[in-house]
Amino acid sequence: MFEIGEYVIHNASGLCIVKDIITYMDKKYYVLNKYNDDRTRIMVPVNSNLNLLRKVITKDEIDNIIEEIPNIEVNPIYDYRKRTLEYDKMLKSGDTKTLFKLIKTMYKQRDVDNKVLTENDKKIINAAKELIDTEFAYILNIEQNEVENYILDKYDHKKQYKL
Repeated sequence: MFEIGEYVIHNASGLCIVKDIITYMDKKYYVLNKYNDDRTRIMVPVNSNLNLLRKVITKDEIDNIIEEIPNIEVNPIYDYRKRTLEYDKMLKSGDTKTLFKLIKTMYKQRDVDNKVLTENDKKIINAAKELIDTEFAYILNIEQNEVENYILDKYDHKKQYKL
């Protein structure tokens, strides 16, 4: 169970703070605000089995994920409909490794097909980057625009991963 004031990752919204725990219609809910956005209010059932929330990762976990990036296997999906569904599922997973896999897969598909990313693909990549950057910046106590450099400085793999 999460505590009021604790930072958590919401699978679709990213970094959030638990503002309150309330009871509504005989169910307990976490009341969340997105990080740096007090206007966005998200309610998540405390006893949900949908894995909508998770703890933020640690600095050591960040560094381990960065080291694993070159080993992340990717399999481009060529059917547009299947690709859109799968990428959306990966984006909403809330799992950091899955987000890196999503980004890496999309760039590989672009390179293999020698095509420009579609507008929808660009939106998905930007959303995945936003989720990663927000969590990493919070944990590392750096600005979001410094995350890419942290990743590239920590483990040089510019040819295998592009932010």
